[in-house]
Amino acid sequence: MFRTSKYNTLSDKLSALNFNPLWIKLSSDVVTLQNNMNADEYFDATEISGSKYTDNKPLINLTALMEDSFAGEFKGLIYNNYPFDGLELNRAESDDDFTGIPPANAFPVFTSYLQYLGNDKGNAFLKQTFPFKYDLFSYYKADWYELISKAASKYVGAPATSRSHLLMLYWNPHSELFLP
Repeated sequence: MFRTSKYNTLSDKLSALNFNPLWIKLSSDVVTLQNNMNADEYFDATEISGSKYTDNKPLINLTALMEDSFAGEFKGLIYNNYPFDGLELNRAESDDDFTGIPPANAFPVFTSYLQYLGNDKGNAFLKQTFPFKYDLFSYYKADWYELISKAASKYVGAPATSRSHLLMLYWNPHSELFLP
C-alpha cells in the first residue's frame, strides 16, 4: 500500500500535533511518559523505524535535553563520573543499546504501535498515541542498581578505607535525591 502525507514536510506534520502528556506508572518509583497526540494522520514505519530508502534509519530521532533538575541529579549521581571506579554498565558493551550513557536517547517505540502499523492501519491508536515513550526513568533506576550491585560485589570483605569513595554512589550532599 502506498500512502502520502497531507503535509509537505515532516516538520509541518510534527508542528500540527496537539500533545497531551500522560504518566504511566511502571512501578512504585518509576514512570514512563507518553503523549497522546490526537493527529489527523499516523506516523508510518519509515518515519519511526526507517526503511531501505533511509538506510534503515528512522526519520524521527529523539534526544532528551537532560537540562532539567531531575536529569541533573542523576548525571551528578551516576553519569558525570562514569565509569565509576572501573565499574561499567552491561549495556555499555552492547551493540543493541541505542540509549547512550547517560540514556538521552531512551525513547523506544511502543511495540503495539508497530503491530498496528503492520496489521491494522485503521486502528484509532495510531492517530491518538505518539509512537515514542520517554523511558529515561527506567534507565536511571536500572543503571543505579546495576552499579550499586557491582560495587557491593567488588568491595565485599575489602577494608573500609578502600570503600570510602563509594559513598558518592549512595549520597550526594548537594542533592535532594537520595536512593536507599
